[in-house]
Amino acid sequence: MMEPVLTTTYNISQDIYNELFRYASALTGCEQDGFDALHEVILTWGKLDKSTIEQAIAYLKRMLRNHIYDQRKMQTRRRTLLEAFSTDQQNEEKQLEDVIIDHSLLEQLWNGLSCEEREILYVVGS
Repeated sequence: MMEPVLTTTYNISQDIYNELFRYASALTGCEQDGFDALHEVILTWGKLDKSTIEQAIAYLKRMLRNHIYDQRKMQTRRRTLLEAFSTDQQNEEKQLEDVIIDHSLLEQLWNGLSCEEREILYVVGS
């Protein structure tokens, strides 16, 4: 059976699109993520010079797979950075818990502030 030819624009037959969508959904484990990945790949596909591509469907599947793997790598890096940042924050919070506040001094200072100064503190603190 001869592989269907994809045109040089974004026009991809519905059968091929459905096949690619099922493939992307299987790789991501989620239809929405599969749809997003397929959309990105189709946008990239539209910009390519397809004159040297012999097997368009195989090429698109490889593009999908690589895109999904790249997204997973980026998510892993982000997660690692967030965990490191979270650990740093937890260490800082533990140190802040050790600070003792003189409540009478705080109340005296707070009562000495005008409404405008309290509003500024609220805006800066939030």
